[in-house]
Amino acid sequence: MSRADEFNVWSVVEGVGVDGMAEGFGVAATEGGRLELERTLIQDVRKAGIVVGLDGASASLVDLTVRRVQAEGSTGLFGRGLDFESGVSTVQRVLVEDALDTGVFLNRAGTSVRVEDLTVRRIESVDVNGQRGIGISSQ
Repeated sequence: MSRADEFNVWSVVEGVGVDGMAEGFGVAATEGGRLELERTLIQDVRKAGIVVGLDGASASLVDLTVRRVQAEGSTGLFGRGLDFESGVSTVQRVLVEDALDTGVFLNRAGTSVRVEDLTVRRIESVDVNGQRGIGISSQ
């Protein structure tokens, strides 16, 4: 079981994209960027807690908690905890909870994530047909 929620937090990202805003990623790395987060709490955000975007972006995520990720305001879709769209990333001692759609999402060929000590819990469906509510998805 992940113990990320028990660590002393160094950084907090919260309340991004609430109150009717369409988007509000907690943290994003794009266009080849490298994201390194340690002892971070990300909560009360929209669309995704962390996005590792296109064009070879990558991340090292250690001792993190991502929780209470809401759907996108304009469409009611998404609400992902961790969203990896490209690159090679690592996840260690991470808790993802109370998100919509998918806890950890890997998209596109060549996207790779090494995971060690991950807890994903309480992921709810946002689709009317109940197709989501997935803990970990790779496509």
